[in-house]
Amino acid sequence: MRAIRLIMTAAVSGILFMSLPATAERVAEDTDTIGEAIRTPQALDLKPFTTVRDGSQIIHLPAGTYRMSTTLRLPSNTVLEGAGDATLLKADSSFNGSQLITNSDYVGGNTNISIRNLRMEVTSPLLPGDEPGILRFKNVEQLVIDNLTLLIESPMFGIDLSAQIRNATVQGCTIISTNKMSGGGIMIRNGDPLPARATSSIVVRHNWIESASDEPVAAFGWEGMVENVLIEENTIKAEGASFGITTFGIDSRKQRGKIHDVSIIGNRISGSKVGGIGIKGGARLIQVIGNSIKDTEGDGIFLHAGGEGLPGIQDIRILQNKILNAGRHCIFATGTNIQVQENEITHCAQNGIYAAGNVSVVNNVISDAKPGILVYGKQGNDIRGNELRNAGGGVLFLNEDVPALKGKDAR
Repeated sequence: MRAIRLIMTAAVSGILFMSLPATAERVAEDTDTIGEAIRTPQALDLKPFTTVRDGSQIIHLPAGTYRMSTTLRLPSNTVLEGAGDATLLKADSSFNGSQLITNSDYVGGNTNISIRNLRMEVTSPLLPGDEPGILRFKNVEQLVIDNLTLLIESPMFGIDLSAQIRNATVQGCTIISTNKMSGGGIMIRNGDPLPARATSSIVVRHNWIESASDEPVAAFGWEGMVENVLIEENTIKAEGASFGITTFGIDSRKQRGKIHDVSIIGNRISGSKVGGIGIKGGARLIQVIGNSIKDTEGDGIFLHAGGEGLPGIQDIRILQNKILNAGRHCIFATGTNIQVQENEITHCAQNGIYAAGNVSVVNNVISDAKPGILVYGKQGNDIRGNELRNAGGGVLFLNEDVPALKGKDAR
């Protein structure tokens, strides 16, 4: 393949190898030892592709294939854009960075970075380094990732908002992760424990995300605070993944993160091994509204601490979701102040709704379940106004302590 090498300006570090249409190529012809003409790539400054507008530098990569040999680090007030799927970025076989694309200053932070209208293919089994990632960002204010296509055969998340991300939007992207060992779609987390450095005001909307291993969308506290997250109107394919969308503070007693004020609204989820939507590990103030969930191996919606010794969840609202064909319970609800209201539930291998702890189950429509509602535990629960059809005994109350979950049920 004929290629032109792009040398980045001082403001943006990294090297790309670029394939352009023949009319745009610049090549030098040399002669090898047997007299045949060979083509040598020529250095090309990135400046012709960069303009400054309203205080931001805009790097516009025209249609072509760009082979990256090292990490592309974007400074503040930068837009990296292409011509849609016609602009393809790929990691070169000699790639040696820890991330494919990241921001330039983790310590001081960056502001106003946008990446849009590009296609990326990553097939490396692992990018080396202590903080590996494909698109990985840390300590950024005002980040927009718009209309990207990411095709991933690599054990990492496609987009990793790893710490201290404020006011970020990921929208209109197609992310397909085919690695069956690990790696997923979009991760929202925080590696900084200081409250003043929370990851906050994150929007993930109108994306198509498929994953064969880890979650298509995962939001969790990790070591710090994550707050004010909107996950809205995405199409999620989670065959092979543990969950389609998950929200949790921690999933290990060694962690100390927290998460609150997350809205999961109007998403279309299919597949998953444990649950279409999972809320666990001390998550609080979470609302799950108007989602469509189908064909899960485990639960439609999984609400639980998530494992022995982990904090319980509280103040959770599950409203007007449609759940079809769950391999276990359609809604598995344990915790404090859990409201399960006006959901439409059809065809559950086990219970339509499993309720334990302080749970309100009101005005749901449940059909083809065994039984419709199972209320487990000694605490009082508000169970009323539910419509049950072919629900194997209707509502069953077990006045016993709630059994601990083990194995995959506790994940």
